Amino acid sequence: MNIRTAIEADNSNPKYVQLVEAAHGLFWRYGIKRVSVEEICRAAGVSKMTFYNHFKNKVELALYVLRKVMQTGLEVYRDIMDRDVPFTEKAADFIQMKLDASDDVSREIIEEIMHSPIPEIAEYMQQLSRQNVQLLLADLTKAQQNGEIRQGIKPEFLLYFIHHMIEISTDEQLTGMFSSPQDLTRELLSLFFYGILPR
Repeated sequence: MNIRTAIEADNSNPKYVQLVEAAHGLFWRYGIKRVSVEEICRAAGVSKMTFYNHFKNKVELALYVLRKVMQTGLEVYRDIMDRDVPFTEKAADFIQMKLDASDDVSREIIEEIMHSPIPEIAEYMQQLSRQNVQLLLADLTKAQQNGEIRQGIKPEFLLYFIHHMIEISTDEQLTGMFSSPQDLTRELLSLFFYGILPR
C-alpha cells in the first residue's frame, strides 16, 4: 500500500487527498515547522476553509501524515519479514525499503522527527519507537532461533545499537560525510545488517 492508497482508504474526497499529499511533499522537503498552512493550501489548490474543514491545525495534519507514512512502512516491513525466504534476503529487502523510503526525505524532516520541538509529534514518535522496538526484537529473536543471526549476539544489544544508529544519523559531523541522507542510510543499514549475519 502506498501513501495515496492509505489516504484514500480514510477519505476519498479529491480535495482531502490533494491536501494531505501536498502536505506530505512539503513536510518531507522542508520540515514541518517551516511550512505554513497557506503554503500547503496553495500547493494543494484548495482554500484555507477546506483545510480547516478537515484539520484543526497544521500539527494535526502533520501527525496524520506521519501516521500514514509509518503505517505504509510497517505494512511493507511486515510483508518482508513474513516471507518464507532466508534472513539475508529479508535484510537486503529491508535495506532497499529504507532507501526507497528515504528517497525524497530531507535532513530537515529527519531532524524534526527525531528531535521534534512539537510535543504531540515527540510523544507520537516515542510511542512508535517503543512499538517498533518490540516488533524488531521479536523478529531478531526469531531469526536468531532459526540460526540466521550469530548465536553469540544479544538481540537486546542489537536494539540498543539500532537506537543509537538512528540517533547518530542526525549528527552534523556524520551527515557532513555524506552527500545525501540516502547515502548515510545505505551505509548505516549495510553496516548493521551485514555485520550481524553469521560468517
